[in-house]
Amino acid sequence: MPPLRAMMSAMTAVSAASAPTCKLPPRLLVTDFDSSLTASDTIAALLSLAPTSARRDNAVKEAVDAYLADFERVKQLLLGGDVCEALHEMERVEHASLDRVETSGLLRGIRKEQYARAAEQNMRLRPHAAEALEAASASGVEVHVCSANWSKGWVEAGLGAHLLPSVRSVLCNDLHLDDELTTSTGGILRSVVSAADKQRCFARLEGEQMQREPGRAGEATVFIGDALSDVLALCAADVGIVIGDDSLLQAALEIKGASSCALPLAVADGGILRGVYRAGGWHEVAEVLRLSESH
Repeated sequence: MPPLRAMMSAMTAVSAASAPTCKLPPRLLVTDFDSSLTASDTIAALLSLAPTSARRDNAVKEAVDAYLADFERVKQLLLGGDVCEALHEMERVEHASLDRVETSGLLRGIRKEQYARAAEQNMRLRPHAAEALEAASASGVEVHVCSANWSKGWVEAGLGAHLLPSVRSVLCNDLHLDDELTTSTGGILRSVVSAADKQRCFARLEGEQMQREPGRAGEATVFIGDALSDVLALCAADVGIVIGDDSLLQAALEIKGASSCALPLAVADGGILRGVYRAGGWHEVAEVLRLSESH
């Protein structure tokens, strides 16, 4: 059995054998970054930090066009009803895209010192996102960010000095730096590229949190995401929360029998029903998960 198919089958079996509700507030909250925490994707803004030229601009266009062409195969597989093969193909497409970015040197010359100012100018978090994570951390919820963004430093800059202390860890790819550790060489240190990578990260975080606090086993684990690459982690969590309305993610969830209903419908018996839900925004996430309540 292919690894992705085995992983998805195992998650379905675990879910079916589990109790229907979990306690709130949750013990673990893991969120994607781009378009989940942020108002929009931030990769284009990261690319813009590299020294520009007509040749480089053309290379960017070629890389984007090639990625979009490759991704059509992912869409075809998904719309044909095969989530496992679609995710397998998507992993290949993402790595091929990163190969092109590295070969073209599109990230070469970005300096770490650029991050803070550029993030302040170009990144906007979704309304109430920062307040929700700060409240969660203050009330004892363990908060992590798991992202396929190309730069951990860029993500940390986007979280900002006020929010970053509320986040226990950022799991992300990163730019390869020169010997002085100041400037990108154009390489990417890959750790979170695929849906399977995100699911593995979530499983590791869940296990580590349970080792630290075994007495909180009945409390919910939560993953928040917005895109097809989040589907396995969304289904692995006690409570998966979808931000936004990505059609490919919704199609994958429906094929898996986990199509999302409105988050407020998850509340039951003073806790929350296991499943995947759709949130109207971070204000709703904070309210339903009772993130401001202490343990």
